[in-house]
Amino acid sequence: MNNDDWLNALTNAVNMDFSTDQHSGSSSENHNPSTQETVNNDLHSLIPHHQFDPTHPHGIVIGNPIEEMNHWHQQISSDACGVAAQQNAIEHLTHQSFSQEQLLHHAQENHWYSPNKGISAEDFGKLITEQTHIGVEHHYGGTLREIADKLNNHEEVFVGVNSTIEWLPDRNSSLGENAIDLFDPRHYQGAEANHIVQVIGLEIDPFNPDNSYVIVNDSLSPDGKAMEIPVAQFEAAMNASDGYIATTEIHDSSQHQDHEMTFRGCDSYGFDEDRKNFYVNGQLRGHAEGRKIYTGNFYFGSNTYKGCLGTDMNIYDSHDVKVGYLDSCGNVHKNNGTIVLSGENHSGLANVGYYLLDLLG
Repeated sequence: MNNDDWLNALTNAVNMDFSTDQHSGSSSENHNPSTQETVNNDLHSLIPHHQFDPTHPHGIVIGNPIEEMNHWHQQISSDACGVAAQQNAIEHLTHQSFSQEQLLHHAQENHWYSPNKGISAEDFGKLITEQTHIGVEHHYGGTLREIADKLNNHEEVFVGVNSTIEWLPDRNSSLGENAIDLFDPRHYQGAEANHIVQVIGLEIDPFNPDNSYVIVNDSLSPDGKAMEIPVAQFEAAMNASDGYIATTEIHDSSQHQDHEMTFRGCDSYGFDEDRKNFYVNGQLRGHAEGRKIYTGNFYFGSNTYKGCLGTDMNIYDSHDVKVGYLDSCGNVHKNNGTIVLSGENHSGLANVGYYLLDLLG
């Protein structure tokens, strides 16, 4: 699919209704707490993706989803996804509330929005620029690595997707768990893009890439706030747009370090054999068993447990108290964010070991 074809496809309306008639049925059923709870549980089981939970992230979090999710808005019409996505960013950048109706009307007056078609890929971002005086750049061929870099630089990020692929139930949902083959995104290859979402974060599990997610604010459904989409599924939805990505230009990316951080495997964090024992100034200080750090030699001797690297990438001492965290580049931070060990010369696990064994003692 060439760019001109997708430019037209993206402006097509997304005509999908996920609403539920909560007033159907008898009045006694609607006011029966146990019945209503059962209905809510049944509806929750049909949600195709989970919402991002800041207290239980799936590993390293890139971006600022906690803040961005508070500016999510549902689109007011089937063709208003481009307006709603920009409204999210405008409110986040200006710290002011904006009416989606007024933004839509203003976009229509400027010929950036057409009823029953929406906003074209070429005109997307013009509302943001006008309201915030911040430029928006868009291009094709975007990648998850680029999205990660933009989020690290605190840019607003938007991606063209195929909404059908994006909303396929993932393996963590009841529908996806029980019908994996039916909801396989590969069955939808060749689908065209018809929707745009705001990407507000990534959750990267360096020990299990299959447990990594893209966090999006999707205006299409009431369940679209901070929605977690498995990385492979999101890439399939994004490929439908030939990788269309639009981002603000708040920061000059040339001034930021280009980190090798996305989807690194376990070995990159030091789980190979020669990382079992840790040495400080040439002397053995301790060793690792999985994510747990102990004193003494890995192969023999009496050892004392010193702490661990949690699956949430936080560092805990022997009393299970958080004493820091490991970022996506292998740097160890104190709880206040100060970097105490750089990942430039050592693996992340080695730095955690040095931190627990030497710096904390």
